Amino acid sequence: MQYVLAIGNYLNAESAARGGAFGYKLDTLKKLATVKGADNKTTLLDYLARVACEEGKVRGLARLAADLAPVSSCRTESLEAVRSQCLHA
Repeated sequence: MQYVLAIGNYLNAESAARGGAFGYKLDTLKKLATVKGADNKTTLLDYLARVACEEGKVRGLARLAADLAPVSSCRTESLEAVRSQCLHA
């Protein structure tokens, strides 16, 4: 996420249309797969994945998928069930 922020800030910092904004909205993440590089093949998502893998080897992030495995159970929870649990807790 820090790379997404850094790249976005770099691209938009001098933009008058963007008002020199620093940050991004979550819906911007969907666009990472559509922003193409100079070769018109590589996407920003491809680049970020490559950088993350290379850096992950250095930082020991190769186990990230295993570390995040418990988070996948969140996909099966309904928002209404979570709200109900919070209200009755």
